[in-house]
Amino acid sequence: MTSGAESDSGQPKTGEDEAKGWKMPSLSRFGEYLKRLLELEGTVASLKAENRQIRKESHAVSQQVNEQSGQLKVLAEFVRVATSAQVEAIATKMAIKTVESMVEVMRSARSERQ
Repeated sequence: MTSGAESDSGQPKTGEDEAKGWKMPSLSRFGEYLKRLLELEGTVASLKAENRQIRKESHAVSQQVNEQSGQLKVLAEFVRVATSAQVEAIATKMAIKTVESMVEVMRSARSERQ
């Protein structure tokens, strides 16, 4: 059995022997590698551009949501105040009717006594 640094004859490998074991890739393989590398580079650039566009759109949507949230808060406050005013008006009318009914009962009681 030989080690990686020795040839089959048991002698140390020389630079020439090591060079014989290494093959230079063919031009077509190198071209294919270069083509794939350029395709990946183009894909990365495309993804970066798409990411920037998505971030812009996301920011715009976030601003719209914030604006609508503010509008909803104003609308909710308006409804709360309007409802409160209506309830107060109804309560006032009911109080007036109650007092009027009591006055009417008192008048009836007086007229019966007389």
